[in-house]
Parts: sequence; structure tokens; C-alpha cells
Amino acid sequence: LIGLLTADAVDPRAFAGLDMTFIEAIAALAGAEMHSTDLLQALELSAEKMGLIARDLLREVRRDKGGAMLGESPVMVRLRREIELVARSDFSVLVTGETGVGKELAALAIHAASGRREQPLLSVNCANLMESLAESELFGHGKGAFTGAGEERTGKFELADGGTLFLDEIGELPLAVQPKLLRVLQTGDVEKLGTSRIRRVDVRLLAATNRDLEKEVAAGRFRADLFHRLNVYPLRVPPLRERLDDLPLLAGNFCQAIARRLGTGTITIAPSALARLRSYPWPGNVRELENLLIRAALRTSAG
Repeated sequence: LIGLLTADAVDPRAFAGLDMTFIEAIAALAGAEMHSTDLLQALELSAEKMGLIARDLLREVRRDKGGAMLGESPVMVRLRREIELVARSDFSVLVTGETGVGKELAALAIHAASGRREQPLLSVNCANLMESLAESELFGHGKGAFTGAGEERTGKFELADGGTLFLDEIGELPLAVQPKLLRVLQTGDVEKLGTSRIRRVDVRLLAATNRDLEKEVAAGRFRADLFHRLNVYPLRVPPLRERLDDLPLLAGNFCQAIARRLGTGTITIAPSALARLRSYPWPGNVRELENLLIRAALRTSAG
């Protein structure tokens, strides 16, 4: 029961035939309208809850994984200042650095500090894109565009409209797809594979790579025009060996996050162990440090 419609009369024969049919029709229309209103309110509540969930997830990621951006070393202070600077604009940013330094966290920090923070942040790892499907993943495809395309698909650029798209490992993007990416960056127009429909999108692009893209350009594996389009503001995330003074803070932050995930008490690192950590070159950078601490915590908790 979603509502009640009453019609009063002294004579019980007042409502009959067409009158009764008309009243039933009115009741049906009113019921449908009330049901639609309920559905709309439910959808709005769901959207509000999803927004809260998204914000909670963002806080959780920044709390547990954002340790890579912690530090008071000169290189990290400078990096955070640069992030604040580029976040104010909509220009493309190319985040560079070795594997494991936290390039994706730098991209997250840029988005979180930007005017698009309440809009979508979508991520695509270009290293996982097969050449045959890369164009569909980024720009979408129409029904029947290729064998197996049984239905239309919306690409990441359209899904990120109004927000930010992060292309991780951009140096791995298939060469055949690079011209279309360049066109989207130049015009903002997205054309789905196998269709002639063009949609204008408003997307801020962030990209990251652990490759030297200038060398990739010289070797013919990356387009020079796309490189210059992406490289509006290069942002280098330093390796851990260049910021060893931050290691105690990083390790402490990871230990807190690990303790929360394991449901254990406080995890501390002995001074002698910390000294050994500082003497290690860390080829895997911050990610290697986190993995090592996780292994140590698991072994300790297992007795």
C-alpha cells in the first residue's frame, strides 16, 4: 500500500459504470506517480550513500596507502608543493619515477586537491591493454564493431567525463592507439569504434610511466607529438634511496596500517632493525618496504 484515494457520497449508487472506471484510472495514475517518486527518492538516497562510500574509500586509501606521499625530506616537500600547484589547473600531468615509488598516489593526490575532486577518477593500466582491445577500453565501441561486440560499450573517457582519467604505464600504450588518444586530447571529441557518433567530453588526463619516454620516442615506440601533449608538466616522484630520512616515518605509517588490517596491537620496529633498513638500497622503493614489513608482521604474528 503506497497511498489511499477516497471518494465520498451519500447515495451508494453515486459511483457506478464510467464514474467507477474513471476513479480507478485516477487511482492507478496517482499510484504510479507515487511509486515513481519513491523510486526517485531511493535512487537519490543510493547515490548519496555511494558518494559517502566513495569518499570513505578515498580516505581509507589515503590513510593506508598514502604513506608513500609522507615525508619531510626536501625532495618530498618540493613534490607536495608541485602537486598543490598543478592541482589548481586542468593541464595534463606526466608523473614519472621508478617502479614502486607511488606514482599512482601522486595522481590521486592531484585529483583530490583539484576542482574535480567530487567527480570520477578512473584508472587504466596501459600495460594490461591488448592492442586489439585498447581502443575499445578507452573510447568504447558500437554494437557489432568487431567479432564478439554483441552490445555497445562506453569507454573510459566518456565514463570519466567531468572528472579525471589516470593512464598508468602510458609508455606501454600500443602505438596504433596513440594517434586517437592524441586527437581526443587535442579536440575533446570521442568517437566510439565502429560508429560515426562523436561525443565531446571534459576530462583531465594524468599519466604515469617508469620509462624514459624521450628514449622511447627516439626508438620509434612512442609518438613525439603525444609525448609533448602529455608532458605539459612533468612530475618526478623520487626513489626511496633519495629520501632515506623519511624511512622511519614511512615504516611507522605502514606498521599502523598493517596492524589495523591484521587486527593486532601496535607494531614497532627496533632501532637496530631500522638502521638495517636505512642501509638497504631499496630497488623496489616504497612498495618493497611495505611488502617487507607485511611479511615481517605476518611471521611475527604466526609465532
